[in-house]
Amino acid sequence: MYKIGEFSKITNLTIKALHYYDEIGILKPHTILENGYRIYNDDDFKKAMQIQLLKNLDFSINEIKDVLTNISNENDLQDYLLEKKLMIEKKIKKEKKVIEAIDTYLKPSLDLHEKIMNYKISQDILQEQYIAFISFQGTYAHCSENFSKLFKAAKSKSQGAPFNLYYDNEFKENATIQSCIPIKEKFQASHIQFKTLPQTKVLKTIHIGKYELIGYAYKAIIDYAKNNNIKLLTPAKEVYLKGPGMFMKGNPNKYVTEIYIPIKI
Repeated sequence: MYKIGEFSKITNLTIKALHYYDEIGILKPHTILENGYRIYNDDDFKKAMQIQLLKNLDFSINEIKDVLTNISNENDLQDYLLEKKLMIEKKIKKEKKVIEAIDTYLKPSLDLHEKIMNYKISQDILQEQYIAFISFQGTYAHCSENFSKLFKAAKSKSQGAPFNLYYDNEFKENATIQSCIPIKEKFQASHIQFKTLPQTKVLKTIHIGKYELIGYAYKAIIDYAKNNNIKLLTPAKEVYLKGPGMFMKGNPNKYVTEIYIPIKI
């Protein structure tokens, strides 16, 4: 048995911390004597060591409380450690995306990109086109997965670069998108649809660089339409002439994307 001062010494926990852990219910003394003295035993010591371990592994107080409430053996603790590892890996992945976004603003700068691109807008006619497509509502991240499914199913029947059709007038977290590939003829695939895109009059431009900067291309088209009293329609079409491969990302600064937006004649 250990008095609170002794217990503090052997656990490297301050008396203030021990009072707090008692208050929130994660480490209560084995006994509180009539004079208010707190007495801890070896089981309390083991629990204190678990708390220290979890703290060092970046578990929050609420997470520690959850773990201690639900574990009954070493295997249970292993399950929680694995879950925490996966959470940290997911957080690292998210933080890496933030770093990439910051780099977008640092090199090249947005102003420099805008000056270099100097988007050329032109009117064009898109000819009738037979396509295979997958419709979905979700995030833009699903598109590459859909292209993979389309090319795998189409095999030699595909012809031309993949593209997306965007049916929303604005950016949406849950967007209405069709991921498409041009094809020579129909093929068997239960999860894929087919249709012929009609001949369409469009405004066209080319974006070279990261997808994160593609808003500049849309701005150029929208500004052109406003200045020339042209009404823009949907769906917008992005054709990915050069982009990430199936397995390798490549250089995002060299991606080439054609953008077409239908216009009212």
